[in-house]
Amino acid sequence: MADNYLEKKMEEHRRGATPAYRPKLTPRGDRLGTWSLPFAQRRVWVRRDERCCAELHETLVRQLASAGCRVVFVEANPTLCARLAQSSGACGVGTETAVERVKERWEGIDVEVVCGIDDDGYAVAVTTLPDGPSHTVKSHDLSISIDTLVRTVMFTLVTGNDFGSGITIE
Repeated sequence: MADNYLEKKMEEHRRGATPAYRPKLTPRGDRLGTWSLPFAQRRVWVRRDERCCAELHETLVRQLASAGCRVVFVEANPTLCARLAQSSGACGVGTETAVERVKERWEGIDVEVVCGIDDDGYAVAVTTLPDGPSHTVKSHDLSISIDTLVRTVMFTLVTGNDFGSGITIE
């Protein structure tokens, strides 16, 4: 039995190294099972009302920043502000008046995202400035996954997507 193993290994050695595993890719070069959409780099202000949970706010900031957007957010707690800004690459400020300075430096804001909780569940209002389409993404209860809600918000921001413009997506 050991002889067969050694013989096979010797044959492999003579033939050369086996080719490395190469994962299958789609024609666009993506991994199988993924879907990519073009996403324009925008200047985004992510706000939250006093009833919004921190997890929804942080997830929106992280996802928008990872999609290539320039994101500014307000966080009164300096420790949380610095931690989120460093880990996401977004611009964190302590007050809304500081956002005005960021707007001047960036020469405006393209999208305003306001996350909160209403009587039924989560609610995220997405407004493209100036005078662009606006969307409201709502959940009927708080049991929905935050990731699912954020993916829906990201879909409303896809370039050229007028789906649901001016209406509420539930």
